[in-house]
Amino acid sequence: MARQIFLNQALGRRQFKDVLGSLLLSNFLTKDEVWLVSPWITDFELIDNSVSQWNALVSNFDARYIRFSEVLISLARAGVRIYVVTRDDPINTPFLSNLKYQLAGSDLVSICFKQSLHTKGILCREAFIEGSLNLTYSGVEANDETVVLHTDPQIISNAFLEFKQQYTFDGSI
Repeated sequence: MARQIFLNQALGRRQFKDVLGSLLLSNFLTKDEVWLVSPWITDFELIDNSVSQWNALVSNFDARYIRFSEVLISLARAGVRIYVVTRDDPINTPFLSNLKYQLAGSDLVSICFKQSLHTKGILCREAFIEGSLNLTYSGVEANDETVVLHTDPQIISNAFLEFKQQYTFDGSI
């Protein structure tokens, strides 16, 4: 099954954040690996936890909007393996530096720099999100973007095979 989401109005942006947030949060239960492939990555508000509705799953979340980086850091601390593929670009430095600082000594987050990267995708065992969106504030909150959510096991499997073949990691952060 596939679902297309257009991020050109508030509804599409909210739908994307709900889908991405739910997909990432599901990994607190499954402990599956997460792949984030985006030429540019910055932080943005991802999960509305303003009434503490996610605290049964993630007790350290305050009653407020939870940022993308906070979700990833919490996932890694919970034992979820995270692969980040991006460009070695100054726009990515604050986000990646925060991950490195917060997860110093962790072997659960690996970063691969690929300067020719133009592919964008978020991949877990349950779903694959692909499209035009960079994982940035502008991509999620401002730009006119389109993504497709795939839940077909064959498409997900093919994406895992491609990502694992295409991207090599020298080590953890």
